[in-house]
Amino acid sequence: MPVLFWGFAAFLPSGCAAYRYQPADRLDAEAMRASCLSRINDRLPSSCRLTQRILVSFGRKDFDMTGYLLIRPDGSWLGVTLGDMGIELFRFEYSEGRGKITAQPPSFPLNPLYDGIIGDIQHLFGRKRPSDVYIVQRGESVVGLVMQLDDGDLEEYQFSRSSGSLVRSLGVSGGRIVREAVYHEPTAYPGLQRPLPREIVLNNHRWHYSMEIMLLDVQQGQ
Repeated sequence: MPVLFWGFAAFLPSGCAAYRYQPADRLDAEAMRASCLSRINDRLPSSCRLTQRILVSFGRKDFDMTGYLLIRPDGSWLGVTLGDMGIELFRFEYSEGRGKITAQPPSFPLNPLYDGIIGDIQHLFGRKRPSDVYIVQRGESVVGLVMQLDDGDLEEYQFSRSSGSLVRSLGVSGGRIVREAVYHEPTAYPGLQRPLPREIVLNNHRWHYSMEIMLLDVQQGQ
């Protein structure tokens, strides 16, 4: 196992790619703002467990894992990933605005986990408590819900005007896009008020990796 993850670490270049974020003027759309924010914060039950298949690509290396994400009513979460034969690879926890790693393979670099994976999970599935929220227009058929976070970073979640589905999201730091996700196949799951994307493809531009996340199951009240 350590040999495998030394190879994994070799494809972690440093630095941030120059993906410049394009701001847009705010729209006077209070009802739409409230609706879009609800679609983000209320898309999952307050307590649930997600089972996912996760394909991670670093450079020319691909890794196939099973992920379990436990979301708690207070907005905290616990994420566990398993490799071949059910061996636990990573265990992440997030609460009170901070993440920590409680299990990882030996010698695996920490920065891509704290600054990358934990931020990715919070971006995709965490509850939002932004200091400012507003709507922008992105072309004729898409609107963006922009959130100003307390640390000065931005997140933008883009919705189709025709279907109301979440189609794309961005994480922005220092005016650069550090992560972006595309959402596919809105699917109804038992007990949920709104469809969830069956597949999410996320690219982390800061750490130069991609994740394909396939939602296998949602269980409430875990």
